[in-house]
Amino acid sequence: MEPEADYYYDRLGIESNATKKKIKKSGKLAFKRYAEKDRDLFLRVRQARETLEENHLRDTYDTFCNALGSERGTQAFELWEAQGSQQNKIEHVIEKTKEEPEDAESPEVSNTSLWEKIEIDDPKIEWSNRDFPESIHVSLWEKMGKRLYLNNFDPKHDVYLDLDTGTFYTNTYDSVPDLNYRIIRDGKKLFINGDAGELKIDLLGESTKEKRLSDVLNIKNPEVSWISSGNKDFVNVEHWKKHGKNRLYINNFNGYESIYLDLYSGTFKINDGPILSNTYYEIEKSGQILHFDFEGKKIKIKLQGQRQKEKERKKQKQKQRQKEKERKKQKQKQRQKEKERKKQKQPPIPAGKPSSRWRNVIALASVGWVLVFIEFLVMPEWLRYLTLVTIWLGLPPAIYLDMRTLADYTEWPRFGWLYIVSSLVWLVGFTGPIYLWRRRSALRSQ
Repeated sequence: MEPEADYYYDRLGIESNATKKKIKKSGKLAFKRYAEKDRDLFLRVRQARETLEENHLRDTYDTFCNALGSERGTQAFELWEAQGSQQNKIEHVIEKTKEEPEDAESPEVSNTSLWEKIEIDDPKIEWSNRDFPESIHVSLWEKMGKRLYLNNFDPKHDVYLDLDTGTFYTNTYDSVPDLNYRIIRDGKKLFINGDAGELKIDLLGESTKEKRLSDVLNIKNPEVSWISSGNKDFVNVEHWKKHGKNRLYINNFNGYESIYLDLYSGTFKINDGPILSNTYYEIEKSGQILHFDFEGKKIKIKLQGQRQKEKERKKQKQKQRQKEKERKKQKQKQRQKEKERKKQKQPPIPAGKPSSRWRNVIALASVGWVLVFIEFLVMPEWLRYLTLVTIWLGLPPAIYLDMRTLADYTEWPRFGWLYIVSSLVWLVGFTGPIYLWRRRSALRSQ
C-alpha cells in the first residue's frame, strides 16, 4: 500500500484485476492505519477505493490510464470528475490531455470540501417526511475527520456524512449510494433524501419551525368534563398515535360516530373524510384543557383525566394488596418450614418419666396456700406469716425449675411466663393447682 502513489491500484496495494472484496478489504486496512495518524493519506486511499468499487467509475479510470498511462491517466480522470463526470466528454478529455506536453503543469482541480462550503455549529432537524423527529438526532463528530451523524435515520444501521468528501457511510465503513444531499440557504441548511426518508437539517440550530398542536397539548388519559347538550358519559374521547399519525378521537358526539382532531395539522375530520370547516377549538391552562365548538354544540375535554387516574390508582392499590397477601403467605410458609426444621433438629425424647421433685414442691406450696388462706390451721401469728412468705416466694421458682425439667419431654407450656407471673400474685394462688393439672395432661398426650 502506497498512499502517496498516483496510480489508484498502487495506493491500495492491489493488482489491476483485483476483486471488489480485495478492494474493500484494502480500504478498511487503510482506515485502521491512517484515519487517526495521517488524514491526508487516508483521504487519498479512500478516493482510490471509492472509484474502484464502482464498476462504471473503474471502467472509466482504466480507460484513462490505458490511453494516457497511470500518472497522466489519473490526472485526466480527476479532471473529468471535477467537470461533472459526463460520459460524452471522456474522449474529449483524453484528446486534450494528449495534445499537452508531458512536462506541462496539470490543471488545478478544485479540492474544496463540503466542510468549507457549510456553516455548522449545533445541527438540529427542522423537517422530515416521516414521523421520527423524536427518535432521530443529528450530531457533529470531529475526532477522525469531520462527520455529521444521522442516528436512527436508517433502521438497519447508523449513517454519517463525511464532511471532507461529501460521501455517506455506515459505521462499518460501507458507502451508502442511495443517499444524496443538497446545500441550501448559503450553507446554513442541508437537505438529505434517500430510500430511508427525507430530512431538512438546520446546521446552526436556529430553526424557527412552527410548533405542531401535538407539541403544545399535554395529553394523557383524556376525558369529557362538560358538554353543552347530551350525556357526557356517553361521549368517549381517546388518544390514538400509530403509523405516523397522531389523533384525538371524539366518539358519539353530535350524532357522529367518530370525529377526530389531527394533532399534526390541527384540522378536524370525520373518518378520514374531508376537513370540517365549521369546527373550532381553544386551548386553556397550558395545553391541559381543550374546548371544541362543532356546529354550535360545545364540549370541554380534560386532556389529563382524573377518572382514569383514579382507576389506575385503584389498580395500583389492588396490586399492592395482592403483593402484601402474597408476602404474608410466604412468611407463613417460611415459619412453617422453620418449625419443621426445628422439629427435625430436636433431640429424641428421653425414655422414662420426668423428675417429680419440683412437682411435689408445687403441690406442697399449693396445699399450704389453701390452708393459710382459709386459716384452717391454728398456729401462732408469726408462724402463720412465715409460712405465707415461704409459700409466696417458693412457688414461682418451683414452677420455673419444673418447666425446665419438662423441656426435654414436651413443648408445653408455650407461655410459661404467665404461670410464673400469676403465681407472684397472692390472690391468684390457685395457679399451682392449674399448672399441675395442665402438666399432667401434657405428659399424657406425649
